Order: sequence, then structure tokens, then C-alpha cells
Amino acid sequence: KKFKGLEAKCFGSFDVQDPLMNRLMAFCDDSSIWEDVKIEKAAKMKEPKEPKEPKGLVEPSEVFRSGKHQGKFSDFDAKGIPTMLEDGSDVPEKQKAALTKEYDAARKKWDTHQAALAKYNRDLAEYEKQQSGDNEGVPEKQKRAACEAAAVDILRNLINKSVAYHAKDLAAEVNKGSKDPDDLTSIIVKVSLEHEDKTTDPV
Repeated sequence: KKFKGLEAKCFGSFDVQDPLMNRLMAFCDDSSIWEDVKIEKAAKMKEPKEPKEPKGLVEPSEVFRSGKHQGKFSDFDAKGIPTMLEDGSDVPEKQKAALTKEYDAARKKWDTHQAALAKYNRDLAEYEKQQSGDNEGVPEKQKRAACEAAAVDILRNLINKSVAYHAKDLAAEVNKGSKDPDDLTSIIVKVSLEHEDKTTDPV
């Protein structure tokens, strides 16, 4: 149950969705993959409106290097979350938790806006294509729907393979008893089987 819908959540991340969709959409130009597929008629579009930039939008990696946080920290992790204060001391755990929460909120705002911009650019390209009278081929909407379904399926397969791989390692550790709780370990009698070497005439 914990893994139900995980592929959709992964696909919702802009870092995953954008590069994966770009790779899949690149294949859509190959007409052979659309053989025997019913091509939908593109609906007439209205000119799309560019999304407004939300207030306080900052690239996540720069959140704590600029604005109200500028100069307060001297070192950061790979994401851009501070690990050291200005004086070189470690960021206290309580403060780090608050900074991580702030980073996650900034990341969500950034990803949402980037996704909106990407959609606007796609819709604008499709709108301009319609305006020029070039309506041949597979509509952009149909291409994206097919690629999104394929992307989620790819992620589902990757997750299943990853779970199966780690489950095998975990099962081996459980069989060895390395995952047993302390109270169980203290009462289990372990038997070690050794083979006695009775060789009397070595070659």
C-alpha cells in the first residue's frame, strides 16, 4: 500500500517529468510508432496566456544565498540547504528542520511555476501551428497523453525492479538474523554446523 501511486508522485516532480517527457516526446516525430493508431482531430485552440510569476519565486538552490538569508550561512549541501552558520558552526538540528521545510516550500513553488511555463510554451507552439494552417500530423495533446502514460509505466517498472532488488537483499539479512530485535536475539539458540575433516592420506 505504501508504494501505491508512487510512480505518479515521482512523475509529478519537475526534475523527473521534464527530462523524461523530453526524451519520450522526441520519439513522437517517428511516424512509424503511430501506425495503426487513430489520430485525433485537434480542437481549435485559444491563444494561451503566459502564467504570472508567483510572489517570492526564487530558484531553490539560491533561497538561502540571497534575500533575507544572504550572509547568514557559510556552507550548504548539494540542494542549497545551509549546513553551517556564518561563524562556521554547524546549523542546529531544530533550525535545520525549519530551513528544510522552507526549502521544500520554495521547491514546490518553483516546480509548479516551471511546469506551468513549460505547458504555456507547448500550448503556444501548438496554437501558432494551428494559426499557420499546419494541422497535419499527430496533435500535440495526443502526443503528450501517450508519452505521459508511457512515462508513468516506465517509472512503475523501475520502482518494481528496485523494490524486488532490495527485497532480495533484505530477505538475506533477515535469514541471517541481522534484523532480529535485541529481545529476540537474547533468547535464540544459534547452532553452528561444522564438518570434521577425516582425511588421513593427503594427496
